[in-house]
Amino acid sequence: MTYAAIIPTLNHYERLPDIVARVRTLGIDVVIVDDGGEDGAARKIDRLATDDGTVSVLRHPQNLGKGAAVMTGFRAAGAAGHSHAIQIDADGQHDLGGLENMLALSHSDPNALVMAVPEYDHSIPLARRIGRWVTHVWVWIETLSTALTDTMCGFRIYPLDATLALINQHSIGTAMDFDTEIAVRAVWRGIPVIETPVPVTYPVGGHSNFRGLQDNVLISWMHTRLFFTMLATLPNALANRPKVTTPASHWSALQERGVYAGLCFLAAIVKLLGRRACRISLYPIIIYFWASGREGRRASNDYLARVLDHPPTWRDSLRHFLSFGDRTVETFAAWIALSPKAQLVFEGAADLQQMEREPGGLLLIVSHYGNIELLRAGLSAELRARLTAFVHSDNAVQFNRVLARFQPEAALNTLQVTEVGPDTMLDLQRRIDNGEWIAIAGDRTPVKGQGQAGGRVTRVPFLGSEAPFPIGPYVIAGLLGCPVYTMFCVRDEHTNRHRVLFEKLADRITLPRGRGKDVVITEHAAQYADRLGALCKKQPYLWYNFFDFWEQA
Repeated sequence: MTYAAIIPTLNHYERLPDIVARVRTLGIDVVIVDDGGEDGAARKIDRLATDDGTVSVLRHPQNLGKGAAVMTGFRAAGAAGHSHAIQIDADGQHDLGGLENMLALSHSDPNALVMAVPEYDHSIPLARRIGRWVTHVWVWIETLSTALTDTMCGFRIYPLDATLALINQHSIGTAMDFDTEIAVRAVWRGIPVIETPVPVTYPVGGHSNFRGLQDNVLISWMHTRLFFTMLATLPNALANRPKVTTPASHWSALQERGVYAGLCFLAAIVKLLGRRACRISLYPIIIYFWASGREGRRASNDYLARVLDHPPTWRDSLRHFLSFGDRTVETFAAWIALSPKAQLVFEGAADLQQMEREPGGLLLIVSHYGNIELLRAGLSAELRARLTAFVHSDNAVQFNRVLARFQPEAALNTLQVTEVGPDTMLDLQRRIDNGEWIAIAGDRTPVKGQGQAGGRVTRVPFLGSEAPFPIGPYVIAGLLGCPVYTMFCVRDEHTNRHRVLFEKLADRITLPRGRGKDVVITEHAAQYADRLGALCKKQPYLWYNFFDFWEQA
């Protein structure tokens, strides 16, 4: 497998040197196709060509369109003996940091078309966002599937033999209609597709070669042709409905869409109209995210298959998502509209009351099972002031920010950390010495990778298979020398109340030197996993990890 990067350009040359240099660090040849650009731009592009041919420049004497430029590059790469072509835009929108991952995905399936799915920041113009959604809907119709997420992003890796056969057999759009049309026709041809997210930014001061009227007409005509082609070849379109592979993401990389605005909306509905109205208004939103969130839906089905006594159906997965929506409503209702203490029943209340009276600090290992957020509403104001949540995600901070906006006393101390170092440990020790309770999730793997501080996991049995659990809570507890408790907040199936399960895990975790330390950590993690697994089997829809927990990075 050998790769060549194809970069079509029309008067985009400012960012080309950086793009070429980044690609060349991976040992990949570069073919720049100047699509009839101005003389000044052409001279600057020519300077990038190298004598050894690793960077070459081809030129159309007149502008033929982006698609024509890409296909010229494909043919040149094929003639040079390359097996794959990487399409990269010349304007610098795409984060080339994702290229190595795309190459790894291409190696995992050499026959696949690897397509970047853009993750836009605030720089994308509204008109572009709307226009892209129109194309998305048409592509779903043409492919008889919602599997393709975005066909307009010009950052891809093509298997060249299959792609050249495709463009030689069909008349593919030569302008801005190229990216979408070749993706749809590749799906019809049975070429597998792998999608992966890549950040995309519209550069400040950049210019676009998109011609508003002309290119929109071409794209509309393209969709018309594809639609009627699909009808004329319906059996083939049905047989080759896309089976897109999306690599599992680490939980910290998953974007929770519309976090702050959405939470403010829910809080306002609860406050103005009550819990029932909020639940009704939330259901359509949850159903939308269930339908469009392929990775979360797939992870939900995998988890439910482990805890249900029957193969999960789409109804089970949807129920899982709706349960998460109910959890959010309950949290806001407890803080804003209802009396929370009337709904919480504490198991181990004597232990909890005794711990409240004692001045020492402790470590609480919590989880994403049940509604631990509701718990803060049931704690006394004094104890809540002693509680600090150890969080990795900015979304947890957003949640706290919304609660504080609508109910100032709801705010919880948070310690946002992605890597545990000496400074973090000193801060935690100070908090424990001051009598604070540190809450940390026991069912989230670390943000940092293996071999970095705070980045290790231990694999223990969980719901029938080994799963990675973080060692962080047990290492931190051992270093702090404090008591360790678990706490879950679980809805009672027969009443509207919630049971708070407060149990001691260890008076103190002592970590011996050498390999014995790993044994102690694994024993405590397995004890926690057993407790969590038993709760999941009893009430399956209350564990809210919408990512592949068993195969996460």
